[in-house]
This record gives sequence, structure tokens and C-alpha cells, in this order.
Amino acid sequence: MDTNSLTQFEIDWICRSIHPHAKLCTVEPLVGATTSDLFLCAVELPGPTFERVVLRRYTGRELSPSELEMAEQESWALRVAESAALPAPRLIASDLSSSGGRRPMILMSCVPGRVVLLPKNMDNWLREMAGALYAIHQVPAGNAPYHYLPWYAEVPPELPSWSRLRTEWATAISIALGPLPDNPQHFIHRDFHPCNVLFDGDRLSGVVDWVNGCRGMAGVDIAHCRWNLALLHGMDAADRFVDLYKDFAGMHWKYEPYFDLVELSEKSWTPDVYPGWPAHGVLGLNGKMMLERTEALLLSALSRL
Repeated sequence: MDTNSLTQFEIDWICRSIHPHAKLCTVEPLVGATTSDLFLCAVELPGPTFERVVLRRYTGRELSPSELEMAEQESWALRVAESAALPAPRLIASDLSSSGGRRPMILMSCVPGRVVLLPKNMDNWLREMAGALYAIHQVPAGNAPYHYLPWYAEVPPELPSWSRLRTEWATAISIALGPLPDNPQHFIHRDFHPCNVLFDGDRLSGVVDWVNGCRGMAGVDIAHCRWNLALLHGMDAADRFVDLYKDFAGMHWKYEPYFDLVELSEKSWTPDVYPGWPAHGVLGLNGKMMLERTEALLLSALSRL
């Protein structure tokens, strides 16, 4: 068994959190994570039976809030998701201590399925994601301790240096910094995109990575997924996702392009291929395509104002 990636404390903590006589059998690093280390662990229980669990160890890479706050927030979000019977991991244990140089970590159940970025049936893939996101937004979060704020809440967005659409970006940023729509507040995932969704066959089996779960407007989640879809597959996929979400939300529901402009204004960096995409088999993307597709989303949002 290769457990070199884990400390003895972490190994003991995993086993102790599951059963007094549990034994760690295998550890497999999971690909695609950018702000933490993820490990799939197989644990032997008396019987013998086996249980698969996932350990997230917060690394501090690219995180502005403290690791401890992130661990606390994900623990809260997982408890909310479980209480609402959402297809999400079940929180088993959390260690929010950072004493002795340890990293905060949480232990979760393993959700079956895999990330699918190149679906055989695009419409079904989008519909499954839209339905799962709509279900998340049906969960009330009136007493949530965590509330949505745009990532530029403390540092105002600037015109991107990589784009020639200076006037268009100025308009987008001005609108994004303007009044918020009077939309209902729900439980939101805050990082819903195809790399955080698992499929078992053609059915969605789980939504993972609840680090940013909080109370906010549904459009925040929809816009973030649209941006990812636009860069992965183009505007047709991004627009179809909204149409399918509306199938669940009802004919009176309307998606506001304001949320696309906020999502775009959060991107202070030059758009590039997200590392999780090639890690999951999408190899045909490049930086030039990311710039063009980001501008396409910008122009589309502005045209719908």
C-alpha cells in the first residue's frame, strides 16, 4: 500500500473516524483539484467489509480566505446537502485544527460516478446538470452563516488587458458593480461546473466540491456553469443549459444576463484552459479559443440587456 502522500496522523485519523478497528488499505490521489489535495481511500472494516471514502486536505494554494474557514464552510454545506437529500458526499468527520503544522481536512463518503466532459448525448448531459442545480436551489438557506459575495468584493474589477473590446468590458463592469437584482435567495453551490459533477452512465450521480456553498441567488450558479460550458463547448451549450434549467423552473422564470456580466467581471486573469479539463480527457482546447469564447459570452450577455 502506498500511503506516502499521507502522514501517520492522517492515516490514524481516517481509520478512527470510521471505526475503532478500521484499517486503511489503499490510497489513490484524485486528479483535477486546484486548491486542495484529494485522496480516494479504501478502508477495511470488521467483517470484513470495505468502504471507500474521500479525504480532502486543504493546501492553501490560491486561497484568499483561511484554510480553516474553507474547511468549516464545506463541512456546513455538506450537512445542508445531506439534510436536503441532495446527491452529494456525506460528511463523515472534519479536523479543523491547524496546530503542529497540520492542514485542516475533511473526510467524506465516496459518491459513485466519474467526471464526464465529452458526453455522447449533449442534451441529456446538460439536462441532468440543470435538474441537479435546480434541486439545489430549492433548499432554503435563510439562516446560512455564509453569504454570496462576488470575488471582486474587496478589489474592484479592471478592464482586461488581453481584450480589444474595451467599451464592452467597461459596460459589463459598470453593470456588474450596479444594483443587485431583486431575486430570491437560496442555498447555492457557488462552484457548479462540469468538473464538479459526477455521472454514472447517462445519469447524474453526484455533485462534489462544496467548499464555497452558501446563501445566494440562483443566477450566480447558472452563470458560473455557463461560463465553463461556453469555454468547453461554445455558446450553444451555454444557452441550452439555461433553456433546460427553465424547463425545471417554469415558464415564468427568467435568467438575467446581469449574472453573466458579474461572472465575467470576476475574471481578472487572462482566460486559459482549466487544468481539470485535460486531466479529464479534453485535449483540443487552447488559449486562443478561451479568449474568443470569453468574448463571445460577453457580447451575448450585452446583446440581451
